[in-house]
Amino acid sequence: MRIAAFLKPIFIFIFFQSCKDHISIETMYFENGKIKSEITYKDSLKFGKARYYYSNGFLKEELTYENNIIQGKYISFDDEGFVSFTGQFINGYAVGPLYYYKKGRLVLYNERNFAGDIYFVRKYDLTTQHLIKEEGV
Repeated sequence: MRIAAFLKPIFIFIFFQSCKDHISIETMYFENGKIKSEITYKDSLKFGKARYYYSNGFLKEELTYENNIIQGKYISFDDEGFVSFTGQFINGYAVGPLYYYKKGRLVLYNERNFAGDIYFVRKYDLTTQHLIKEEGV
């Protein structure tokens, strides 16, 4: 009985703490009526999935925020819908393998350490997709 009495205030505290988080999704529109952005907020900070669009309706960027900082998978597209960049972000910095595309074709690959410094690069021919240059360890 003493344990149950002790746990009851803790449960109530956790419940009220989780209920105070205010989650909202803000949707902005271009003048033409198409969606410009969809951003999730938690307690007025960008938190969760965010999508940004071109005025033609194509997706421009899809990413995740944690407390206004880009965190996790990031992907961007050109205005014709082709992937233009994919990578990972940690605490707002691009890290690990990053891929750059033109018209959906890989043109550049690089790797970054946790400080954001590039330590390996590969460049590809747009037409043939052959490796043109490779630098780094």
